[in-house]
Amino acid sequence: MKFAMTIMATAIALTASCAVDAKIQPISQTNDTLTAVASAREPQGLRIAAEAGLRSVISELTRDLKAGSLPAEFPFDVNDLSELKLAKLGLSFEVNTIQPQTLLAGNRPMEQMVTGTGIWNFVVMVNNSPVALLELEKNYGKWVVNGVGGAKLAQDVQAAAQNHSAKDAFRFVRI
Repeated sequence: MKFAMTIMATAIALTASCAVDAKIQPISQTNDTLTAVASAREPQGLRIAAEAGLRSVISELTRDLKAGSLPAEFPFDVNDLSELKLAKLGLSFEVNTIQPQTLLAGNRPMEQMVTGTGIWNFVVMVNNSPVALLELEKNYGKWVVNGVGGAKLAQDVQAAAQNHSAKDAFRFVRI
């Protein structure tokens, strides 16, 4: 079973709007801080559903795979299936959008053009390294996994979040 991250194929922009925190912290401490700040903004029940969804996706994707083998285009950036036992959720963020007609009109500051989509992504971490994004959306009142993948984007999001580590430092915007 494949989980496509179709959202990742569209035009995406990360907007940063704060000063860079000049304190250098160990990566694991920075990741924990980012996760704590992000989880404070998450809708109720989202992280619990994401944890269950992550385990379910890993189980589904690895069910028929042999140890030491990874298929082409595997959605997690890992070297071996055994690494997925260490997978955990990191930073979460809502996917925002700006309607193209609103952007073209340009009659408001960009911050006022951005609207939430209700779609949330989690950076999936293995050994403090981002290996994928896990996407969830509420469907009939229940959080469900839409897809997994986008390892390179997960790395970029994690780096941007670390570089702009103040609360509400960036928004993920899909146009």
